[in-house]
Parts: sequence; C-alpha cells; structure tokens
Amino acid sequence: MRSFSRDTWQETPAQAHVQSVPMRVLLVEPDTVSRRLICSMLEYESDVTLACADDCRLVSSVQEFAPDLVILDVHTPAIRLAESWGALGVKAPPATIVTAYDPAPLSAFASVATDILVKPFDAERFQTALDMAKSRTILCRNVGADERPSAPEVSSCKD
Repeated sequence: MRSFSRDTWQETPAQAHVQSVPMRVLLVEPDTVSRRLICSMLEYESDVTLACADDCRLVSSVQEFAPDLVILDVHTPAIRLAESWGALGVKAPPATIVTAYDPAPLSAFASVATDILVKPFDAERFQTALDMAKSRTILCRNVGADERPSAPEVSSCKD
C-alpha cells in the first residue's frame, strides 16, 4: 500500500469511510492450486471480505452478494457463453480479474477485466492484479456507486 504525505493529499471524511469499507470479493475458481493461492493471499488482506462460489452459481452469487471484485476462470460455463456482465443479466462489479491457462480465450474479456492472469501465476503477479482491483473499487465508490448489501460470511475456499 502506498502512503501519501499529508502535505500532498488530504483525505475527506467521505473518502475515509469509503476506503474503510472492506472490499467484497467473490472467488469462482475451479482450479484447486489457483484457488488455494488466491485464498491464502486474501487471508492477509485486512480490507477484504471473501466469499467463494461454485462456477454454476456465478450469476446468482453476483446478484445476491453484489461483490466489488469477482475473480473467475475464463472457462466458467456462464462466462464462456457471454462476453459481458450485461449479457449474463447482472450488474457489472466494479472490478473483475479473469484467470486461464491459455491466454487465447482471454482476449474476449479484455474489455470486462480489470486484469487478466495467465496460470500459473505467482503471488507477486496476483498482488499487482489485486492492487489494481482495489484502486478501481475505491474509484467507483468515490464517484457514488450504489449502496450494496453487506457481503456474506466468509466461506471456506479450501478443499
């Protein structure tokens, strides 16, 4: 996390509230190794609330939890059939990270994704993607994003 000197940056009370609200993350990752890596990294993020869903529950989970960030595999059945959140009938989350082993199918999601991760990825690359997603989430919140329901209790993402 970057720190700013008080001389160059002043945080308003509204910004402080927006930034203190945990980022709601929905993880839909069928690959066990990738899911474990992502879950282990997110455990140490104090400003993240994590929920996991099966790939068949992607759309209903997005509708129910209204996450700030969705991390999903490009081969999730619903994603293979649509190239946008709107085509799935759900409001787009502020940030999306898409993963895949093969970079070829990822190009269709370039306009939807905050970042794209080709597997296998390491912790540093994931952290870069997460930082970009956090920045986008804060920006969306600051421009008056709709009130969203609170995230569900953290569910286990481990096997």
